[in-house]
Amino acid sequence: MDCFVKILSAIFFCISISVVFNYDAEAMEYPSKLSSGQRELLTIAYEEGKAIGFPETIQSILWQETRAKKNVYGSYGVIGDDKGKDGLTKPLGKKSYGAMQVRLDSAKEVLRRYPNLGKFKSDEELLVALLTNDRFNIRVGTYYFKMQLEDSRIKKSWDKAVLSYNVGAGNVSKHGLSFDPNRYLLGICNHIKYFLKPLNKELISVK
Repeated sequence: MDCFVKILSAIFFCISISVVFNYDAEAMEYPSKLSSGQRELLTIAYEEGKAIGFPETIQSILWQETRAKKNVYGSYGVIGDDKGKDGLTKPLGKKSYGAMQVRLDSAKEVLRRYPNLGKFKSDEELLVALLTNDRFNIRVGTYYFKMQLEDSRIKKSWDKAVLSYNVGAGNVSKHGLSFDPNRYLLGICNHIKYFLKPLNKELISVK
């Protein structure tokens, strides 16, 4: 029941935020056809998200982060945030990796909280897993979202947890939902309502 209430709250929030921003559904560009790789990653994201009660949220974060693309280097690919404002390459811990754009430090934090997700002898070994194992990457991203949701500063707020995935719980706690320079939360809501819900009727056998 508690999970059902959270999902309803998320839906109502998405509706309200779309109204506030005068969102035009037809203006959002979504592909008419997905590649086999995109379908695979979106299916994995649904399965991993379902394990924590938020399948479409995890799918939407995946889509927002990399458009569910595989093996592509760049802003929508395997490695993101690879350069700082000065144009110099960022250190390994500050880059974002894989389908869910997980940072190495964030992954280590997740594994400390949920050790059953995997054990690694070195940062390099963990980094390889984040880059080459899509399901592991999505699972780590899923539990990173779960960590945001369980953060005492977020207080199980779905919208704050989503935004925290992008800007961090500290920023959300300090500035609230107004600190969203990438319009991340609006994008997540739009993906769920106008893209994923219709898509999942065909992509996923929802019982």
